[in-house]
Amino acid sequence: MLEQLVYESDRVRLSRNATKTKVMTNVYKTPITVNGTKIEYVNEYTYLGQIVSPNDLTTKEINNQSTVSMEKTSVPKRNCQKPTSTTLS
Repeated sequence: MLEQLVYESDRVRLSRNATKTKVMTNVYKTPITVNGTKIEYVNEYTYLGQIVSPNDLTTKEINNQSTVSMEKTSVPKRNCQKPTSTTLS
């Protein structure tokens, strides 16, 4: 199946970043090589902000979502200066 993916990608000129390509499985880990590059196995990864894993990572996912939420809602610190008076005419 992976060979077909590589073939079709090459056929339509899609490139793959071999250093970012990873594999996750919940069964046997057999060595996988694509164009001479060994593909790394991982136990989890983040996809669209969600942790994906065959293991129960509920606590880790909750902590991850909390961190992401805090980063998105935090107010950036600004250089606080005393407001200057403005005269309207």
